[in-house]
Amino acid sequence: IYTDVDSLTLNQIMTRVADELPQAVGVNNHMGSKATLSDSLMAGLARELKRRNWIFIDSRTVPLSRGLPQMKRADVLSAGRDIFLDFNRDMNVIRDQLTKAVNIAKSRGWSIAIGHVRKNTLKVLAENLPEFENDGIRFVFITELLETIVRHKDNAIAESSK
Repeated sequence: IYTDVDSLTLNQIMTRVADELPQAVGVNNHMGSKATLSDSLMAGLARELKRRNWIFIDSRTVPLSRGLPQMKRADVLSAGRDIFLDFNRDMNVIRDQLTKAVNIAKSRGWSIAIGHVRKNTLKVLAENLPEFENDGIRFVFITELLETIVRHKDNAIAESSK
């Protein structure tokens, strides 16, 4: 979504996304840092997401993103990422980022990590997820995490991850 998008075009874009990806449950702003700085654009996106009952994950590509405040105002299920797994394609960096995400989850009860569908990212995940799961870390779809946060006001997540 570009900053010059009007509400009609935004609706058309979201309709196309829904048609092309019927399994979609929400969106994130992997690209679009400039767009997330716009209250009006994020409010328009929030209306579209609310209408579809979709979620929003703010990739936090800029520190002053207006995405989450506008989603909250529109009562759209949303959250911001904690860790970007593969800003660097090096497997050691990805592994370190995954460890950071797990450490946040151990401390807070949950974390949100995002990444690309890339060979090295998938390889690191495949190699490391079983070990983390053996340590009691549960990897879930974002919809489950967000629904749990809302339903249990953050407390149940810490309890269920023990």
